[in-house]
Amino acid sequence: MKKLLLGFFLGIVVVMGVVFFVLESRQKTVEKIPKERILNVLENEENKELSIAQKEGAPQEGQDDAIKVIFVDQKVPFVVQAPGGSWNDSRRQDGCEEASMLMAMRWVEGKDIIDPVKELNKVSLDMEQRLGTFQDTSMEDTFSFVRELLQPGTVVLKKDVAAQDMRDAILSGNILAATVNGQKLHNPYFTPPGPEYHMLIIRGYDPATGEFLTNDPGTIHGEGYRYKTDVLFGAMQDYETGHHKGVHPEKKSMMVFLKKYAMQ
Repeated sequence: MKKLLLGFFLGIVVVMGVVFFVLESRQKTVEKIPKERILNVLENEENKELSIAQKEGAPQEGQDDAIKVIFVDQKVPFVVQAPGGSWNDSRRQDGCEEASMLMAMRWVEGKDIIDPVKELNKVSLDMEQRLGTFQDTSMEDTFSFVRELLQPGTVVLKKDVAAQDMRDAILSGNILAATVNGQKLHNPYFTPPGPEYHMLIIRGYDPATGEFLTNDPGTIHGEGYRYKTDVLFGAMQDYETGHHKGVHPEKKSMMVFLKKYAMQ
């Protein structure tokens, strides 16, 4: 009887030892496999994220951070060059320079345009006295006129500019004045074919659409009017002072009215 009990006890011990050995082996296997799989998964996810970042153009190690381009639109008072539709007045027909300068000056001064006709007439008279004419004043002559009316350094003239120069100036919070061939703007609100000698204010930029926001005095719909970058830049030109004296499509200049002087 004692031998049977001893044999039975030894058998139980052996069976338990085998079971323990099997369970321990399986435990090690179970622990080992998930770790390898986890490492593989993490490595795959890392490669996946890197691939996505490269596709999206995110800056990689050793590169400068990407420049974030934002929507900019300055609050520039608007005036049409012929208030009340007074296009028969010669001062209004060729009054885009006066209207553009009035808008720019009021933005710098932080003021509104209260009496459009009176204020435009004053600018036309001042321009005629200083330049000898108010008709189709060139970029350089218009610049020499307006800088005498503003604080020194408020406005600067930039010649031979590129579209990127315009964007940079706008994104810095400034506003611009540009002379253009209005016929190349294809503005549906212009009386066809549009003004060949024209000036407008550029007040903002929308990176989502690639459009400049303007105050175009050539139409009552010109406040905040949008032009595609290639259209506006392609239309830029300069012209000689005087009534239709001649154009220079190769000359692309802009006046920059500086934000730091604007009293907003």
